[in-house]
Amino acid sequence: MRIWISLFRAVVIIFSVGVLIFLLMRALPVDPLATLAGGKSANPELIAELRAQFGLDQPLFAQLGDWLFKLLQGDFGISIQTRQNVLTMIGNYLPITLQLLLGSLIVIFLISVPLGVWAGANQGGRLDQLLSSLSMLFGVVPIFFSGILVIQLFGTTLNWLPTFGEGEPGWDRVVHLLLPCLLLGLQAGSSLTRMVRSSVAEAMDQSYIRLAAAKGAGRLRIVWVHAFRASWMTIVSITAMNAGYLLVQAVLVEYTFGISGFGSIMIKAAQESDYNVVQACALVVSAVFVAANTLADWLHPWIDPRLGEREENEL
Repeated sequence: MRIWISLFRAVVIIFSVGVLIFLLMRALPVDPLATLAGGKSANPELIAELRAQFGLDQPLFAQLGDWLFKLLQGDFGISIQTRQNVLTMIGNYLPITLQLLLGSLIVIFLISVPLGVWAGANQGGRLDQLLSSLSMLFGVVPIFFSGILVIQLFGTTLNWLPTFGEGEPGWDRVVHLLLPCLLLGLQAGSSLTRMVRSSVAEAMDQSYIRLAAAKGAGRLRIVWVHAFRASWMTIVSITAMNAGYLLVQAVLVEYTFGISGFGSIMIKAAQESDYNVVQACALVVSAVFVAANTLADWLHPWIDPRLGEREENEL
C-alpha cells in the first residue's frame, strides 16, 4: 500500500511541476518566436505563421491540454530554436551528465562518508577539527568559484589533468571527468560529511558501544560496524534530499568545465526561452529529485524495521 501511495505522490509532484513551469514560461515577457524570426525587424506575418506552426496561437489552456496529452504519449515536442525532437536532444546529452553524477556519487561514498565516520569516531581531536573546517569550507564556497580555482591549479599551473570538455568515450572520458567528479562529489558531499560525523559521534556515546568495547570488540569493528550502522538512515536521507541539488550543481560544473551535457542544453534553452526544452528539462530535474526521495522512502523501513511497523499501524 505504501508503495502505491509513494508512486501516486511522485506522479502528482512531477505533474504539478510540469504545469507550473509551463505557465511560468508563457508568463515571461520574452517571445522566442520573435527572436527566431529576426528580432525587432521580424515580419509580423512570419511570426504569426510560426505561432500557428508551434500551436502558440491557441488559448493558454488549450496549449496546456495539448502539451499534457502529447506528454502522456512520450512526446516532449519540438525545440523552437533548433527544430529537433526534444526527447532526442535530451537523450544525446543526458548520458554525459549521468556519468558525471555517477562519478560524484562514487566520490561521496568513498571519500565524504568515510571522512565523516572518521571525524565522528575521533570527536574533538585535531583530525575532527580539520575535517569539520574543510567540509564547512566546501559547503560555503560557490562551486563555480572553486571550479575556477581547480582549473587554474591542476590545468594551468600543474598541467596534470585536462580541464575542458568531456573527452572521447573510454579512458579519455574518465580522465576528463576526473576533476569535475571530484569537485562535485566533495562539494555536494560536504553536508553529508558533517551529518555523518554528528551521527557517528552520537553513536559512540551510546551504551551499546561501551558494551561492545567491554566484550573485547576492536576499534575498527566498533566504529565501522556498530557506530557506522547508526548513520545509514542519515546517509540515505541526505543523499535523497540532495539529489535535485546535485543535478543543479552538475549543471554549473558542466558550464565551468565546458562539458556538453544536460546542463548545456538547459542553460541555452533558458537563455532562448525555448519552451519545450525548458519544460522537458524541468521535468527531468523534478523526476530525479522525486525518484531519489521515493527510493529513500522505500529504503527507510528496510534500514529501520520499526518505521515499517509504525507506518503499517497508522494505515
